[in-house]
Amino acid sequence: MQAITEAVEGLAVDKSGRSHPIAFGTDGWRAVIGDEFTFANVDLLARGFGEWFLASNRGEAPVIIGYDTRFLSNEFATTISESLSRMSIQVFLSEAPIPTPALSWSVADMNAGAGIMVTASHNPARYNGIKIKTSDGMSADEGVTDEILNTVDRLKDAPGGHFRSNGTQVIRKDFMASYIQQITRQVDLELIKNSELSVVVDGMHGAGSGIFPRIFSESSVSVHEIRRELNPSFPNMRAPEPIAINLSSTMEYVSEDDKIQCGFAFDGDADRFGLVDEAGQFISSLDTFSLLTDGAYRVRGDKGPVVRSLTMSTLVDRIAEAYGQRVFETKVGFKYLAPIMRENDALIAGEESGGTAFRGHVCERDGPLSALRIMELMAATKRSPGELLRSLHELYGERSYDRYDLVVTPEVTGRLMERLESEVPDSIGELSVIGTDGIDGFRYLLENNSWATVRLSGTEPLVRVYAETENRRLTELVIKDIVKSIEVQNV
Repeated sequence: MQAITEAVEGLAVDKSGRSHPIAFGTDGWRAVIGDEFTFANVDLLARGFGEWFLASNRGEAPVIIGYDTRFLSNEFATTISESLSRMSIQVFLSEAPIPTPALSWSVADMNAGAGIMVTASHNPARYNGIKIKTSDGMSADEGVTDEILNTVDRLKDAPGGHFRSNGTQVIRKDFMASYIQQITRQVDLELIKNSELSVVVDGMHGAGSGIFPRIFSESSVSVHEIRRELNPSFPNMRAPEPIAINLSSTMEYVSEDDKIQCGFAFDGDADRFGLVDEAGQFISSLDTFSLLTDGAYRVRGDKGPVVRSLTMSTLVDRIAEAYGQRVFETKVGFKYLAPIMRENDALIAGEESGGTAFRGHVCERDGPLSALRIMELMAATKRSPGELLRSLHELYGERSYDRYDLVVTPEVTGRLMERLESEVPDSIGELSVIGTDGIDGFRYLLENNSWATVRLSGTEPLVRVYAETENRRLTELVIKDIVKSIEVQNV
């Protein structure tokens, strides 16, 4: 915590510095606090957003602003609010940290013109960031963010040019009550409340803490909440990302208590979640999405197509096919999934990172709602996640997935995709390469419906290697081969 404090000491008065580059990645702008993520740059982006907002004839509608539990998120959100207020844009600012899905829902529910969320999501503690939501609560697409950045470029040497009038008052507001009412309407809440389930909820010191105790305070459900304290240094984890390497405490808690049936973990802004089964074993996000998809069809009786990112499991395709439903594949990032979901009235949409959206709600990822849907599935079937997954594999076959994140030099990332495309091997990890594509990064299509993908992270300076095969051994071999090839170039 002290290191973070020292890194940003004095930023509160840094309002006059010339801008550093602001760039939007997979979902929003993220940068290191005190490096590029400064009050000056946040104010600059707010001004660019405000000019875009007014030019888009949205000036009569309010802007909703939220923030997570990261260091100085409240202060950054206040800076944005004050900048927009001086432009006579009505601003509603959250009175406390909230999940990103709560912001998305509030934008849609209040007929707002747009929303801004101060969060770096699952990035390490030294980062902060900004996500922009359009009037439907969805992530702003590249067309919108490009327009905003063009305005930023024009404004960066014109400080103070955004003052238009005496401004408007920034109104602090509670968004959580309406959000909780909304997500509980999406499930059979009484069924869950009477189920006597016992679950662990890991808030990962983020904005998802406190939601489940609030929902189940008067019910037969036992909620054991851990890491609920707000701690922007996110101790004992690389980052607040709900993957196995960061969830040892969650898995240990579940495994040591026979009465607990599962565990949930939410990332820093609670738009993603991770699932731990009754034995304390982490269930991959791909298997979790498969459970949610199968549960929607088989248990809830819902119908409709599925949208998934290209790094999501092909097991979902088998499930949808069994129910005569179509699957749409997209690039990684919900700014690609959400429009397809809306245009096709899709039942469910999900990506490998643990983010899932559901029809009847905002077309955006929602960690708490995803966890409620798992609890509903458990209550309806009276089965644990492990039992549900084994049954699913018996029906559709088992798939093994893994991901490896690799730090490489800028020189390697600059030429990586070109080299992969020009040096395609005949086989990877004992599996023949039957094709490739460059839809998002570089993907190898392997025999037996297996695949591997190499992508540059859109949120961190990393190369991500993904693979899915028939079993763990083959998946490990595929990733090992690809990583070894990249590391040779990284020397």
